[in-house]
Formats: sequence, structure tokens, C-alpha cells
Amino acid sequence: MRDNSSNKAANQFDFDHDWCGVTQLMWDEKSEQKLKRMLEGKFPNELIHQLDAEQTSQAIGVDSPHASVHYPLGGWLCPAELTQGLIRYYANSGKLSAHFNAEIDSIEQVDNGQWQLNGSNLAEGSNFDAVIIANGHEFSHLAQTKSLHLTAVKGQVSHIPTTQTLEAMKSVLCYDGYMTPHNPNTMTHCIGASYDRKHIDTDFDSIAQQENGNKLKACIPSVDWVNEVDTSDNQSRQGIRTVSRDHLPFVGQVADFEALSKDYEEQGGQLHQLAQYPELYCLLGLGSRGLSSAPLLAELLASEMCGDPLPLPVDVLNKLHPSRTWIKRINKAKPLS
Repeated sequence: MRDNSSNKAANQFDFDHDWCGVTQLMWDEKSEQKLKRMLEGKFPNELIHQLDAEQTSQAIGVDSPHASVHYPLGGWLCPAELTQGLIRYYANSGKLSAHFNAEIDSIEQVDNGQWQLNGSNLAEGSNFDAVIIANGHEFSHLAQTKSLHLTAVKGQVSHIPTTQTLEAMKSVLCYDGYMTPHNPNTMTHCIGASYDRKHIDTDFDSIAQQENGNKLKACIPSVDWVNEVDTSDNQSRQGIRTVSRDHLPFVGQVADFEALSKDYEEQGGQLHQLAQYPELYCLLGLGSRGLSSAPLLAELLASEMCGDPLPLPVDVLNKLHPSRTWIKRINKAKPLS
């Protein structure tokens, strides 16, 4: 789904994108039940509505034997072009100072209460009033966040050549994976993505490449156009996601796990106050949908740091807090580790 930040970005600089809508198939009984429960939310039709199989075929431009839900405001974009463009735009505007090729080995709080960054290729004066840890799967490299309950997962997407038939696709298609309409600048579709917990690297995976195509054919086996999906040229992109057990991000102030454990032990299984590092925050665990949730989460974090009204209700804030897994264990009188 696109958001206001993506819309504004599209007016400021160029990046490959198309707000063509997103169509999510009811390709099996489980997905059908899940999507129908979501429709019970009575959201406006401009956000989401159901399509029968014939309407789905019309929406996506190719045959579908399945009903679906359709998100008219959704679409696709090139993540690398968008993020690089945002950095350049705000750096040129003077609102952002960007330092590249810097390695942060550790952070520590110094006598004046500021946070000092330690590592290589750092700019002079690497002391800050507040720090946000947003380094993806490398969260475990820093002492303050290494105990967070997050897991690294590799993903590979495939870029496949379009054909005369596939070129007719006009909506992003989601099933047990996803496929975008063709990018007219590259004449390719993006299809994916794999989910690999074992091989945490960015090497090409020939098995994942083949499975990306097979997944579509398994979900829609009764139509001919899926047989034109060809992943054999091995064009792909690899990345590493960070995910939580409940699939929700970790956003907010970081707890001091050692102090938390000590307090929990000394207070006999009770906890009266959450030990947190002052002015140390994290934005982690965005998983497979980071571009959809990141703008709102960034606004939440900025509001929290500045003391502004928060854009989310308390129950949602509790579900996003980085210490929520430890709080659940404390409430059940379980060990924290």
C-alpha cells in the first residue's frame, strides 16, 4: 500500500513505481477465511473490497479462477530507488546529514549523558543526545540490543522477463507470494519472495529462484499464463529481513536487559518499573513489509522522542514495544532468557 510519504516522494524525484492497485487472491481455504475476516472490518471501498473470480480477472488483466480482495490505493515501487532518492533529497535540503561507509562497532553512554558511537570511518564528534538503532539483522552486534527476541531471515526475489501475455497484467498480484506488473523501464516483473532462516547471506540461491516461479504455478495451476513465468535467467535480488515471533515490529525505547533481569530477580518475580536506557531507541523487526509500516513507525518514534501526541492507541503501542516479550514472561512468572 502506498502512503503519503511515497506520494510526496513521487512529486519530488524519480523512482520506478506504479500505483496500479494490489489484488490478493483467495487461493485456498485458509487465505479465503483470513481475507473474509478482514472484510468484516467494514473498511471503505476505496481502501479494500471483495471481487469475484470474473472481477478479479478484469482487475489483474489475466485470468484468475479465484475470488480476491482488492486494494485500489496499493501498487509497487523500487525500494532501492526510493530510499536512495529520499536520502539525496533530504541531504540536499539541509535537513539530513548522511555519513556513508561508517562501521559502528559499539555505542556507550559517556559522562555528559550523551551516546558515543565507536567504530571506523566515523565523522568527528560522534556523540549524540539520542540514538535510534535501526540496523536490521545487525541489531545483535550491539550490546544494548543483542538480547531482543528477533530473528534474521533471508529473502530472494526474482526479476523475470515480460511476455506479450504477462504484459497485460495491470495489478500487483498476491497469493502465497506476489508478482508485480512489468516495469516498462526494465521490461521485467518482480516475483517472490523466499523465506530462508538457515542461510543468512546475500548469495544467489538457485533453489529459491525456481521456487519463486513454482509457488505461483502451485497457487493458480488451472490457467495457462503462469507457464510463461520464467526464472531461468537467474536475475534476482537478495536481502536479509529481521522478524519477530509475532510478526510485529520493535519500536520504542530500548530496555537495559541486565538491569531488567537483576530487578526481576531481586523483586521476587515482580517488576515495578521497566529499566530502560535513556534516549536510546530502536526501529527493528519490520520483516517483509517494512516500506508499508516504516513511515508511520518513524512518525511514532519521532513523536515519542519529542514529547508530541502519539499517532497510535495505547494497546497498539504495547504490542510494538521492544520489551513486550520480556513483559509477557514476567506476567507469566517465567525466566526472561
